[in-house]
Amino acid sequence: MELSAPGENHATSITIDKTILGRIKLHKPVYSVPPVRLRFFDPYKQQLSCFIQAPAHKHILTRVNIRKDLAIILADDQYFGFELSNPLDYLVSQHNDPIDSMNRADTDEYLLMGALLEIVSDNTVEALDNDMASVANELKIKILPRIKSIRSPSRKATIKASLEDFIDYYT
Repeated sequence: MELSAPGENHATSITIDKTILGRIKLHKPVYSVPPVRLRFFDPYKQQLSCFIQAPAHKHILTRVNIRKDLAIILADDQYFGFELSNPLDYLVSQHNDPIDSMNRADTDEYLLMGALLEIVSDNTVEALDNDMASVANELKIKILPRIKSIRSPSRKATIKASLEDFIDYYT
């Protein structure tokens, strides 16, 4: 299963009506779902929620826990998105890199990532009239000096390299 987080931030968290344990049963050998368009990152709950559209009050949302820290969200029994708990603990440079299970992300790291995701959101880029140099400058001033708070050497290196590449490209 390959999931990706979109660039547009949603202003509020979603309310899940019920949570169940489950598993996915595929009815076709290759199964695809609509791409998610919105994300909500909660640094205090240490959770990343991604969904197809802003939830409507008419939908009954169900969280189906399918693995440790991974859930699929259903709206009226149809795929609506996914949730990752402890998402920073799974942050690596390459999909086959080892996860640093000895240095779990703490609250400071989640707050830093929340600030980073706010700056690099489609919302911010649009508000800045697609001025990527301004986005890069925000990252340079507000995020780059704070990466020393990242406990994991591998996560720190991954985020530092990504930030430096982004900043170098746009400035």
